[in-house]
Amino acid sequence: MKNKILNYLPIMFSIILLASLFIGCEQQALTAISQSETTNTDVVDYPFTSNLEIVVDNVELLSTNDESKEYRIGVGRRALMYRIEMDGSKSENFIELIESANKDKVPTPLRITIAETDKIVNVEPATNKEVAEWQEKRGHIWNKPSSVDSPTFKIEIESIINDNIQIDINHLNQDMGAEKSSRLIFDDYETVKDAFDNIVSESCDYDENTDEYGCISFPYKLDGCFARAHRMKEILEEDYDKWCLKLMVYSQQGLDIPGCPQKWAYHIAPIVFSNSDFTWYVLDPSLDDEPLRIYDWASIMGIHNMCEIEYGSRYIYVPNDRRCYVDHDYDYQFDYEDTYDDLWFFQNYFNCEPFWD
Repeated sequence: MKNKILNYLPIMFSIILLASLFIGCEQQALTAISQSETTNTDVVDYPFTSNLEIVVDNVELLSTNDESKEYRIGVGRRALMYRIEMDGSKSENFIELIESANKDKVPTPLRITIAETDKIVNVEPATNKEVAEWQEKRGHIWNKPSSVDSPTFKIEIESIINDNIQIDINHLNQDMGAEKSSRLIFDDYETVKDAFDNIVSESCDYDENTDEYGCISFPYKLDGCFARAHRMKEILEEDYDKWCLKLMVYSQQGLDIPGCPQKWAYHIAPIVFSNSDFTWYVLDPSLDDEPLRIYDWASIMGIHNMCEIEYGSRYIYVPNDRRCYVDHDYDYQFDYEDTYDDLWFFQNYFNCEPFWD
């Protein structure tokens, strides 16, 4: 019996050795995965997924709400309004970091974490490496040459409330030149509606996980208005040889999102002019199934929620700040690379779904 046991010892030793090696490799793999997850930051300003820390440049304190005991926050290029609870243990520190990051013309990148749909649970400075990566990918937006700048024009909120909005074609003729401004003009409402319906035909399907590259994410309410507006601009130019202006509206308290409990900090959409009825129409299939007069468009989001509204160049892509009563700075896009990348992300979200569903 003793000899038999001795004969099996080499086999038993080999089994134990292989088992220990397997366990060791498995532990190393799990450690590597854990490290990969905890260090997974991305300087590119895209929407969040669950438990993912992302470095963004412009994180802004928009307002406070004493009734709900929260700070309202704008993050990156997103239209969605986020919040920080006032009575959180680190809330004041978060606000101090946000205010400090925005004290100069070029904001300081911050790393933020969002745990729920619209709740910020951590704000901290970006590392030197992350700042360098941000400078490479996003710095040009804040250090653009003056030739990129284009004037914007404000519309008085009171004129919207009274449904007496004036965007004078003669004024645009002086600013743009008669030949250019004429490309904003459609013959009548019917031709505007035809363009609108053509745009709607490019909408993403409501089936999840669609692979329609370039489709417009109208089914997704919460964000991406900047990408939708720029894709609509492209369709107007390619299919109708027409231009548009971009219309931007801002809010400190939040704009209503139809059917959603969340709020927008800003919203953007293209506008065109109908010559037969001398009316500007907003093209925004996410809010309605037909072109809207500016008053009707604003009413859907709540006119009394608004602090500022302005219009400007068709090349405007996204505001670089969402605060009220400031000279807004914009990111201009002269191609569609960012547009298609952003639409590709948003096309797999629908209605009011949070980013991490």
